[in-house]
Amino acid sequence: MIDTPKISASIDRTRAKSLDGKSPRSTDEHIIASIDAESTPAGEQLIHKTIESMQKELTELSAYAYDNIGWHKVSIDNIQDRLQNISNVLEEMDDKWTRNDEATRSFIASWSRMCRDDEDLNIDRQRDVDIARHGEPHDDRCNIFPSIDI
Repeated sequence: MIDTPKISASIDRTRAKSLDGKSPRSTDEHIIASIDAESTPAGEQLIHKTIESMQKELTELSAYAYDNIGWHKVSIDNIQDRLQNISNVLEEMDDKWTRNDEATRSFIASWSRMCRDDEDLNIDRQRDVDIARHGEPHDDRCNIFPSIDI
């Protein structure tokens, strides 16, 4: 046989004491049932209000995020524009340097030809003078060891 626990005779089911045992139990089962029935819609309202407030916060956060993303996009576009401008300026400078280098090389080549032509002209004149004086051409450029009169 199974022993069933016996209910203490000190427990009065109709008028039970509170948990601390000092005051009588004041809540009735009917009141508890009505509170439970009324609290459910209030709980749903609380959930609904919480969802609404969260939705509002979510909307604000979303707007804030899109504003920041838009600012960063503008910032990135600005950086890309600046990099493109720098690239264009570098290309222009390279072109100018190339043209300046070509102009400088052309100038140096022309100057060298002009100096060489002048030198050749002066040598021809000197040769003519030497022939007139000595009867033979005299070219100091080819004479490595000049003559020394003792």
